Amino acid sequence: MMSSMRISPAAVAVFLSLLAVAVGGCINSAGAWTITINGNPQYVIDRTVYDGFGYRLTINGTTGVPLEQFLYAEGLYPVTEVTIAGRSYDWNALANATTFELPLLVTADGRVFDGQGYLRAGNINVTVADRPAHTSLDIAPSMLYALGLGGDDTLIQGRSDRVVLFYVDAMGYERYEQAKSRGIINNITSLGAPEKLACMYPSVSIVNGKTLITGMPPDAGKGDYESHLPDGPTVLETAAQHGLIAYWIGGNTSPVDPGDFRISCPDRNENGYEADEVTTEAIRQYGSGADLLYVHYKDSDTIAHVYGPFSDEAMASLEYADIQIGRMLPCLDPGTIVIVYADHGGHKVPGGGNHGCLIPSDMIVPFIVHVI
Repeated sequence: MMSSMRISPAAVAVFLSLLAVAVGGCINSAGAWTITINGNPQYVIDRTVYDGFGYRLTINGTTGVPLEQFLYAEGLYPVTEVTIAGRSYDWNALANATTFELPLLVTADGRVFDGQGYLRAGNINVTVADRPAHTSLDIAPSMLYALGLGGDDTLIQGRSDRVVLFYVDAMGYERYEQAKSRGIINNITSLGAPEKLACMYPSVSIVNGKTLITGMPPDAGKGDYESHLPDGPTVLETAAQHGLIAYWIGGNTSPVDPGDFRISCPDRNENGYEADEVTTEAIRQYGSGADLLYVHYKDSDTIAHVYGPFSDEAMASLEYADIQIGRMLPCLDPGTIVIVYADHGGHKVPGGGNHGCLIPSDMIVPFIVHVI
């Protein structure tokens, strides 16, 4: 016969606390924590890694670093699903359901906050879609190469004295494909099939606009995603230093401040679009001898935020941008290199549209190169 043994409440509490640590597998006796990604010891989040990111986000009273920051740094994107402590999150569905950045934060003590509660896990499993071979980091050096100013031929193999880049804001690859299927961007599609690029994260205009003209990635350690100032020398500056005439032509607002190279064209005829005024000015500057033009169409992003990126209204804004590109193409001299580019895509949210996430519809963009 076995004798009964009485266990004190204090002993039970100690046992449960030790069990929690063992199950979580991520906190040691000194309070240090570690989270691996996909069970790979090379993909690790710990307090040192956490402190290396300057960006902090507060959601529902909890402050931390967005989980996506760590995933992007490790090259784990575009994201389709994330599993934490046995709980799976469809990344697209999560993005569509919220009006702010994805509510998954890693906190300073190693927990994950999902917008409602806290999860503790020693490993996070991440499922990703196919990632393009090239990113928007390759655009600036390719444009320099095309103009004979150094760089490399990653995206543009030919050279020309004149380059015109049409920047159709928020026309991610999924929006491009839908607009193409509707037959509403025939001027753009006539220029050839696009190459898929991965944009920079966060997938927002300020970040990607700066990368477009500098070829530099955002500084995650600095965590400043609100500044419109370029992070380094721009293609515009390099072109001017070599005697070329270069301009950034856009509407009343711009995702990047290129200084004296910028020409602003507000909606003077009040038709709801700036693209027509932008195009008129671009045609004028090209006719006056400009060698390099960035032609920015912002309307396609503004309207997508209001109605959603795949709404009829947002599709109409892409059609209008296409019409404007069609206005300018006949004005270009033979040999001019034409580029069509988008800074990011977008996804629907309650009451409209948004972008900024690591999902495919936000991160994958088209890049078209054509020689007149």
